Amino acid sequence: MSIDIPQLMDYLRSQALKKKVVNKKSKNIISFHKAFLDSIKYTGRLFEIGLIADYKARTLKLLQDITIAPKMFLKGKLPLKPELVKDKKQLREIFKNKTT
Repeated sequence: MSIDIPQLMDYLRSQALKKKVVNKKSKNIISFHKAFLDSIKYTGRLFEIGLIADYKARTLKLLQDITIAPKMFLKGKLPLKPELVKDKKQLREIFKNKTT
């Protein structure tokens, strides 16, 4: 059978969010999912600091992993400025067709 499992999972997740049928244990996973997609939606690429800030704001786990950030920053893993895609129109079209 040629079932696209990731696409099916994405569809089921979006339907669960739309209908507000979400397991309480998966709250952090949903928060990360939304933060990840928001990062891509607004920059076109993953902006790590934006992702972390959005996730922390959604979960209120502000001090969790705080000791890791300086190490990642010093290794160049947390740029302060996002890298933006050039074709914002195409990016808007992608997200216009998504329901998550």
